[in-house]
Amino acid sequence: MLRLSRVARVTQDRVFELQLISRPATERAFRLLSGEGRVASISIEPGARRIRFLAPERVARALVERIYLEGGLAFCTGHRVAGGR
Repeated sequence: MLRLSRVARVTQDRVFELQLISRPATERAFRLLSGEGRVASISIEPGARRIRFLAPERVARALVERIYLEGGLAFCTGHRVAGGR
């Protein structure tokens, strides 16, 4: 498992878990997320084709939509970070 972390903001952040349909789709999504400066943390499980990331809600939703439109997203769930508003 690979992790990238930056300083996390607690208020209005969401953690999203993405399940992708293929390794190439997982790699594309990871590149997109890791290139977004407002993503605070990313965790990837390449074998399971799963990514978890933490970002402000509006940023996170826009990124998930972009990943969906590019194709390869099988499942997505998002949750507010404990203590967030």
